[in-house]
Amino acid sequence: MIAWKLNAVGYDNNRTAVKLAREKGVLAIDWLPVLKYDNILLADVIEHIENPQKELRCLDNLLSEKGFVYIVTPIKQPVLSKYHYREYTESELIEEMKELGYSVKEMIVKPEYKRMYAKFSKCH
Repeated sequence: MIAWKLNAVGYDNNRTAVKLAREKGVLAIDWLPVLKYDNILLADVIEHIENPQKELRCLDNLLSEKGFVYIVTPIKQPVLSKYHYREYTESELIEEMKELGYSVKEMIVKPEYKRMYAKFSKCH
């Protein structure tokens, strides 16, 4: 089991999702303060983005110089989920982030859970 001690805030641009999170005791907001973050977690997000290259570029403005982007996403399946624009293989995710100027620091693929977990940092 992995455990972290973090000061964290959840962000979603969907006000209903933020309200539900708050009802469950999660500190959640529907706007982002203009700050630099040491860690950004995208858990089950990128597969729902129609144009991930465009959307992920905004991370440059949010991530601190020594920060990390953590991505949790389903492993590419033979049949694309009707809720996903795209799913990734390990190499596809690494290449997509490389094109955005990020290098992979850690990658864990769990076929039994059909998930992959990745940690990226900005190339300097």
